[in-house]
Amino acid sequence: MESKDLTVMISQVVDDILARKSQPSKVIRVILTGHEQESLLDTLNCIKALYRSGFGIAVTLSHSAEHSIIKSVFLRWQQEDDIEFSIDSYLPSELHDDYYGVFFPAISTNSLSKLALCIRDNLATSWAFHALLNRKSITATLSHEYQTVLDHGPNPLIEQISTYVNKVENYGVRFMTKPKALHIEPKSLITLADVKLQPEDQSLSIDKNTIITPSAKEEIVRRRISIERIN
Repeated sequence: MESKDLTVMISQVVDDILARKSQPSKVIRVILTGHEQESLLDTLNCIKALYRSGFGIAVTLSHSAEHSIIKSVFLRWQQEDDIEFSIDSYLPSELHDDYYGVFFPAISTNSLSKLALCIRDNLATSWAFHALLNRKSITATLSHEYQTVLDHGPNPLIEQISTYVNKVENYGVRFMTKPKALHIEPKSLITLADVKLQPEDQSLSIDKNTIITPSAKEEIVRRRISIERIN
C-alpha cells in the first residue's frame, strides 16, 4: 500500500472510531485473523494511532494468528515499549466484555465469509457477533488477499467475495479500505451478461469507446456500479 493511501486509511479508522467514542479510556479489541504478513505494518500503524488517540488496546489472536509469525511479531513489538497493549486469545464473556468496540485489521477471507454466512464457530466471528449483539462499534480493513482476488480472480469468485463484504457492511461493520476499480478486458460492447458477473457497489473501469447496452445500463444502476472510462 502506498504511504499516502496508508495515511488516509489510518486517519479514516481513527476518525471513525473517535466519532462514536462517548467516554474516555475505552478499550478497543483488535482481532487479528489469518496469517497474512503483507498487512502487518499497516496493522501496527493503525494500532499506534488508536493508542495515541487515548484508547486502551487489547490484541486478540485468532487460532491461525496464534500459530503464525504474527504472534512473534506482536510479542516483539510489545517488548519494544513503543505502545502498551495486552495479548490474549480469549473468547468474549462477561469477564471480557468491557470494551468500546472491535477492530479487524486486514480481516481474513475465511473470517469475512463466515461472518457473512452467520457462521459463529471461531474466535473472530464470536467477537464479531458479540459486538453486534451488544451494539458495539465494529471497524475493519480489507486484506491484501482480498485485493488479490479482485485483481486476479475469476468473475464468479469476485462477485461472491464482494457480496460477502456487502452483507457484512449491512450487519453494521464499517470497512475503511476501498478496493481498486475492477477492470473488464477490452471490449467494444458491454452487455447485460457482462454486468451480471460484476459485484455490487464497486467501480468498474472500461475503455472510453466501449458501448453499453440499455439493459446493461439498467443493471449497472441496480447494482450501484460506478463506471470509470480509461484510455
